[in-house]
Amino acid sequence: MADCAAGLRCHALWTRRYGPDILRDHRLSGTWQPAYDLRVTEGKCERTNFVITFCSSKIISVARPDQAPVTHKFMMLFSGGGGEVLVPARSTTDRTAVSILYAAEAKLWNRTISFVSVAGLMALFTFGSLLLFWRSLNS
Repeated sequence: MADCAAGLRCHALWTRRYGPDILRDHRLSGTWQPAYDLRVTEGKCERTNFVITFCSSKIISVARPDQAPVTHKFMMLFSGGGGEVLVPARSTTDRTAVSILYAAEAKLWNRTISFVSVAGLMALFTFGSLLLFWRSLNS
């Protein structure tokens, strides 16, 4: 039962972490522009087993260095990033929305398909674990 609960917590945490950013990027698609008043620090992408790439960065304001940095994380399947520069971007319609230009425009559909695929697999695994647990209780 602990494995099922851990799986549910992992699925919920992962869904809350990546889902809202992808929805926001789709809503603001086509409005992203490089933000010259922002700078990316601690940007890195790590490819795991040649399948999944996890990227993270902190975006800081050049004009207001005392402002807290925005942490931006995204995941891609079957794409390594190809050495792309992590350019900070801001939406022209929502000036508070900050992202990485490469993630918000070029790799948006890859991120969406990756999210749906991994979320589906996690849900299937969790459901299967719960089903096995329920059957073991009723036998």
